[in-house]
Amino acid sequence: MWAFRAWLLCFGAFVSAVSEGCGRSTSPATCTAPTDAQFCSAHAVQCGQATGTDACGSGRSVANCGGCVEPATCGGGGSPGQCGEPMITGVVVDEIGLPVPGAKVALLGAGIPLVTTGADGKFSFPVVGHSYDIAAAVAPHTAVVYQGLTRSDPTLTLATVSATSRHTGYLDITLSPAPTTSFSSTAAFIPPKSRSIYDWTGQPMPFAPQLRLDWSGSSTSVIGTAVVFEVVAGSFTRVGSSTEMIAAGQTRGVTLPMTTISSGTVTGSVTLASASQVVVGIALRARVENLDVSIMAQNTGTAFGFAAPVAPSYPLTVAVWAQEGFWGELSMSCKQVTPSSTGIVVSVPTGPHLTSPVYGATGIDSSSTFSWTPAGGSVFLVRLSQLDASLVFTVNALDIYTSASSVEIPDLTSLGFSLPSATTINWKVLGAVPNPGVVGQTVDDTAALPWVTDCNSTATETVESYFTTL
Repeated sequence: MWAFRAWLLCFGAFVSAVSEGCGRSTSPATCTAPTDAQFCSAHAVQCGQATGTDACGSGRSVANCGGCVEPATCGGGGSPGQCGEPMITGVVVDEIGLPVPGAKVALLGAGIPLVTTGADGKFSFPVVGHSYDIAAAVAPHTAVVYQGLTRSDPTLTLATVSATSRHTGYLDITLSPAPTTSFSSTAAFIPPKSRSIYDWTGQPMPFAPQLRLDWSGSSTSVIGTAVVFEVVAGSFTRVGSSTEMIAAGQTRGVTLPMTTISSGTVTGSVTLASASQVVVGIALRARVENLDVSIMAQNTGTAFGFAAPVAPSYPLTVAVWAQEGFWGELSMSCKQVTPSSTGIVVSVPTGPHLTSPVYGATGIDSSSTFSWTPAGGSVFLVRLSQLDASLVFTVNALDIYTSASSVEIPDLTSLGFSLPSATTINWKVLGAVPNPGVVGQTVDDTAALPWVTDCNSTATETVESYFTTL
């Protein structure tokens, strides 16, 4: 009995880590901290910093778990703490920002097999250098090339052509509360990632507009913002918007809740860089989603005055379009304004013009050089297009984005695209030319979604020319 009681006493002493009187000494258990290599391995970190709890339950951080063997870099494959080759991961979209599945994508001149986009329009390649040229195509009708990209997340936009699947839907807009007097309105529907805008400008009438929406691609529906600016007696009175989805073949009625707003005044004048320039349009524009909607406009003159909505959710700009003579190059400059801006001045420089091939040239092939007058710090879109027999719809299109002032047509036969032989092709150059004192845009800016030229640049468009392929 005494021995049993002694055993209990020793057991209690062991639990309380007190061993005196039991005939032996026992120390608390100890834990040996893992090495840095063991800690990194336990947390599956190959490179860079590792932070967490070690095997002894202590918080710990290792500054560097090791390096990677070139060409792999730490995190290069997209996973932090893992060695992997740097990747270019992008997406192919159409002009309203919808993904394009089944597009073929290639890094030009890199010797890497081309890839095909999935249902989400996405693709990936290993990084091949500081800059790269990339092309995407939906054979045989539309292709796009970006020259000199450096970004790792490019968005490649394919031009819309009539040969691809096209869809149409309608949006019937009702204002709430209903107007009590005659009004005019500007209505627009803007998909959030679009480079295209569906708009309608009405005359005074007791109803709101119907918008026709046209889009192409595999998606049979499109989501966007419907917006209406209401004007009564020359002043803005209300604005309303809502997010809507339109399905192909659908005529959908939408009721927009309207909010009362006040109206200010914007006044100013235009200065032109050349005596041969003519103002062909001035507009007050409101930014909706990522695009500017013209809500007041005039066609001629160098002085302007507009009523302006006091609606902070819709930033305002004044845009001026000027043309060289009757059929010359077009330039558009803009300036950010407030609803109370007065005496502003919008300066419009001249734009670049085409130099080669000459108008009506024949025998053009992939070895031919397309050139235009340079403009420092600019980025250009060279657009080649073939029209159908009605000369209305585009059936083949090639877009080339570049910061150079000349290009050659790259070989895209591996993507299933080439310009048809013995065919008349139209071409023109659109540009974003930086205004004096500002840094111009780059080709990387054009591979964002959407590419929107801001008021730091002048948007330019050359006269459209044509040539005949060999």
